Amino acid sequence: MRHWSRLAVLGWASITALVVGQVAALYAWHGADGVRAFLQEGPNSNLRLTLLAVGLVWTLAGAAMLATRRTWTSVGVIRAVCVMALAFLYVNVMREHITYADAGVHIDAATSLHDGHSLPSQYVYPPLWATLLSPFTPLGPQNVFALCWLANLLSLLVLLVLLPRVLARYGFSPLLATALAFAFCLLNVPILRTLDYMQVNFQVTNLILACVLLYPAHPTLSALMLALAVHLNVSPIVLVMPFILTLDVRWLTRFGVMMVILAVIPALAYGLSPYADFARNIAHIHGASPLVFRNSSIDSFVLSAEALAHVHWRLDTFLVLATKVLLVLACLALAVRAAHHRLFLAGEGRVATLFNALPPLLVMMVTASPLVWEHHGVMLGLSYLVLIPVLSNRREWSLFAFLYFLEFLVPTFDFFPWSYGRLLSPLLLLWLTWSVCGRRPTAAFDHLNRWAGTDLPAALARLTAGARPATVLAPAPASE
Repeated sequence: MRHWSRLAVLGWASITALVVGQVAALYAWHGADGVRAFLQEGPNSNLRLTLLAVGLVWTLAGAAMLATRRTWTSVGVIRAVCVMALAFLYVNVMREHITYADAGVHIDAATSLHDGHSLPSQYVYPPLWATLLSPFTPLGPQNVFALCWLANLLSLLVLLVLLPRVLARYGFSPLLATALAFAFCLLNVPILRTLDYMQVNFQVTNLILACVLLYPAHPTLSALMLALAVHLNVSPIVLVMPFILTLDVRWLTRFGVMMVILAVIPALAYGLSPYADFARNIAHIHGASPLVFRNSSIDSFVLSAEALAHVHWRLDTFLVLATKVLLVLACLALAVRAAHHRLFLAGEGRVATLFNALPPLLVMMVTASPLVWEHHGVMLGLSYLVLIPVLSNRREWSLFAFLYFLEFLVPTFDFFPWSYGRLLSPLLLLWLTWSVCGRRPTAAFDHLNRWAGTDLPAALARLTAGARPATVLAPAPASE
């Protein structure tokens, strides 16, 4: 087996060298025009994206060949196969996609900063992401677009790796965590829409997952991850709550320092005006985005109902604010209740508090925002998946399946009020979570978890030459 693996790697490296050599020779003899003479852009294609997609798939294939030279456990093999399968799927899907809705907003913001202009009114994010993109704008908008496209796909691949690891920290066996993460990512409208809009949801979600994975062993890195998430999209600031609840002064101090350091980067490059632009854009956020029925925010629902009824209630602002205050209070109460009952993760201490409070806070982070587009559902996946172990009867499973269907499987459409299913789903998820507080994982889940953690890997190991059976990897108790 190792002999054939060595030959495959050698063949891959040889073909790579030939392609690189051909491009280098053509460029040396005839310049860029000589290289272009050997390239064609097919119908419904973007040549830059096509080349990036082929290069990424070819690199993944080489990585897979190199991986076969290692000795893997059966669980490791399944993890690698799932990641590779999803990677090949989404790279090829996005190669066929040549127009992206929000890509221009980010590129325009970066170009505006580079040229000394104000941030566009549609840019409702902190200035860090536009600042990081701005040095690349002299390359031209098409090349910056290709860079963002590649960054988004790579971030999706990182999500495929991080999500199973976080689920494993919640007590899922490695194989079951991998299977759930694979199913979640395989059929997922918010993932497709995030790719379609070229938004930063994957990056924000990855930073949140990295924050909890690094805690408490690496408090500085954990704080840096969440600070970066806040500087990409303000709403993750609510995830500081568990650290305040447990009075983790060491982590909170590091988080404050990281927030200041990251805030200084745009200020050093472009002064304080980008922050003034950001504050102005946030204050007029509804003016920059007209009423759209797929915007499943509380603001959108109330304002759309008012517009369709051809009335002006004069209390719409108060109604939106009052509803959000009640939502925030309910989420905070649920976070405290889940942490008290150790709903999602047994144990004591700050780590258990963080992991138990996180799912309701993620719902609050998304649902309380003034704009909630369908692609924001990427950040809610963990809140749904971690509820699976405690669902105990047909009624709860039926409701959970319906809520999951509304959030992740229904195609995007605009039809008032039915398109607000993505507002209803997380709200009912909060109620379902509240109703199951105080439970431990069901016997059926424990049986499935043990089977996926021991029996199945052992059976797979007997079928996989050189694989070792994996054991259940329960979350290790972390020191305070």
